Amino acid sequence: MDGRRIVSGAEDGNIIIWDADTKEIIRCLSHHIDWVSCIRFSPDEKRLASTSDDGTLKIWDADTGELVFDIDDHQDEVWTVAYSPNGTKIASGSKDRTVRIWNATTGKQQTQPLIHDSEVCSIVWSPDSRRLISGCDDGQIYFWSAPTGAQLGSPLRAHSDAIFSLAISPDGELIASASEDHTARLWSTSTRKPFGRVLQHAKRLLTIAFSPDGQLVATGGDENIIYLWDISQESTIMTNAVSPSFISPASHVTSYIEQ
Repeated sequence: MDGRRIVSGAEDGNIIIWDADTKEIIRCLSHHIDWVSCIRFSPDEKRLASTSDDGTLKIWDADTGELVFDIDDHQDEVWTVAYSPNGTKIASGSKDRTVRIWNATTGKQQTQPLIHDSEVCSIVWSPDSRRLISGCDDGQIYFWSAPTGAQLGSPLRAHSDAIFSLAISPDGELIASASEDHTARLWSTSTRKPFGRVLQHAKRLLTIAFSPDGQLVATGGDENIIYLWDISQESTIMTNAVSPSFISPASHVTSYIEQ
C-alpha cells in the first residue's frame, strides 16, 4: 500500500479518488444513483469495491476508473463491503438481511446467501480469509465459514442496538464492535467472551479500527471526537475533536496511510 490515494463516496452517488499529497481530484466515478454507503480498496489496490443505497455492488479498476462488475443480486440497499485479505473474495452485506460472497476475479457468487435475522451493517474477514464476521442492526454478531457459507455457532448478542462497524485485530484474536448504543466492545474470537471493559461514549458510534500493532483501538461517532484507547491498559490515551468544517460529506472514506 503506497498511501497516495484516498477515496470518498457521497449522498449524490459519486465516488471521488483523491491524491493524498496534493488533495487534488484524480478521478470521479459516477455510476451509482443513490448514497454510496461503503468503499474498499482491494489488498493490491488495483480495484475498488463500492456499495450503495441503490442496491448495487460495483467493482472498479482503481487506475482507469473502468466499471468492471455491476452486481445487483441484493434485494435492498447494500450497506457494507469487504475484500478478503488474500484478495480472492468480496463479501457484501445488505438491508435485505443477507451477506453474499463473490469471486473477486469473475464476479460470480460463491455460496448461497448467508441469512441473518436483521439488516447487515458491517463485515470483517479473519486474517487467514477463512472466516467472515458480520454485525447487524439488532446488535448481533454472526460467524461464518467463508469456503462453505456455513454459520459457525449461534450469533453473539453483543449490543442492545445496531452495530455500525466491526474491526478485527491483526492477529485475529479480537473483534471490536461499535454501536448505536453508545458503546464499543472487544470480544475474543475464540471464546466469544468480552475482553476488557466497555468503552462508553456519550453518543452513537459509527466507526472503529485497530492500530497495526493491535495495541490501540480508535473510535468515532456523533460526538465528532476521535478516541484512542490503549486496550492493554484499558484507558483512553488521546482524544481529538474533529471540527465540522473538516468533516467530509462522504459516508465512508478509506485511506491508506504509511505507518
